[in-house]
Amino acid sequence: MGLLDIFKKKAGKKKINLEEVIPRPLVDSKVEENGNITLLKPKFKNRFLKKYILPRLKSKHFKIHLDKIGSAVWKHIDGQKTGVEIAKKVNQEIDEDLDPLYQRLAIFLSALENNNFIEYKKNEQRS
Repeated sequence: MGLLDIFKKKAGKKKINLEEVIPRPLVDSKVEENGNITLLKPKFKNRFLKKYILPRLKSKHFKIHLDKIGSAVWKHIDGQKTGVEIAKKVNQEIDEDLDPLYQRLAIFLSALENNNFIEYKKNEQRS
């Protein structure tokens, strides 16, 4: 079972409205030499584990490597842009055919939220 399988299982059937949600990152990230993004999710939240186990580990984070499209999406997740705005920006940047763009983005954002990489805040400016 790979990482993609975990994302598929956790994504579930929850539908999101890309006009209403504004994703905000919950984890750190770094840009690799090839321009792709690596998400850095802390291994432990418990203070005891952080104090006694983490110093003995090679890395303090789980590293999730995103592909070109996932990296383009992550670069625009800033807590300011709605899902639709992110989709438009990514569509301008990526020269591949991304159809159905909005469905793919909704699934990707749902997977990120379900794995606690992002959280949503509601778009207050919608009339």
